[in-house]
Amino acid sequence: MDYHGVLLATAWALFLDLGILFIRIFKTEKTRIHYHAMHGTVMTLAWLFSTTAIFIMISDAGFVLFDEWNNHVVIGFVVLALSTLSFLGGLFLFIKFKDPRSNPSIHQMKKLHKFGGYTIYVLTKLNLIIGITNYGDDGPWAEIVYPYFVLLIIAHTCTQIYLAKKEKDFKLGKSDIQQQQQPSELPRHRSLMKLLREGKNRVQIQRELPEVKWIIFGNKV
Repeated sequence: MDYHGVLLATAWALFLDLGILFIRIFKTEKTRIHYHAMHGTVMTLAWLFSTTAIFIMISDAGFVLFDEWNNHVVIGFVVLALSTLSFLGGLFLFIKFKDPRSNPSIHQMKKLHKFGGYTIYVLTKLNLIIGITNYGDDGPWAEIVYPYFVLLIIAHTCTQIYLAKKEKDFKLGKSDIQQQQQPSELPRHRSLMKLLREGKNRVQIQRELPEVKWIIFGNKV
């Protein structure tokens, strides 16, 4: 059914990748655009398109669908379950924990959300290929989707190169880091100074200490 393929391809080959690119690119830029809101919007659309496609398919095929279990159907329902959990988890994170200092557990939840996103990404791309192979007769679908996949690989590769360049731009020299005149006893402050003295750049420090906000002003941190 063409609408099934169109909805799912739009959800998992367009919205999913846009959501990833939005949060990776705009997170490193000084912009008023709320990258979490952009990410959440396109991922919500992906989930809505995907869920609609599956439920329409069930409505049309009835219980016959469950008599024809194959890899495509199984992966489809696994993705439905995972994407629903990821959608609810992302919504919960956005609403409940806007300030990362409000709850230390938010960082573990973000890691889990990110891992779920990677899993969904791999499964959806795999299932699109299986769907084209099993039901697309290697016709127009293959001619459109496979070249598009190549473009996605190029887009993600260029994004990674861009982010790597941004990391270098933010790298601080060891000579730029001065010892604290009044050392703090807080473990996270000592960890911050240790990372700065090791020459870690801003992006690397954010990954290690996402709950700490800091600036360098003259010779003070």
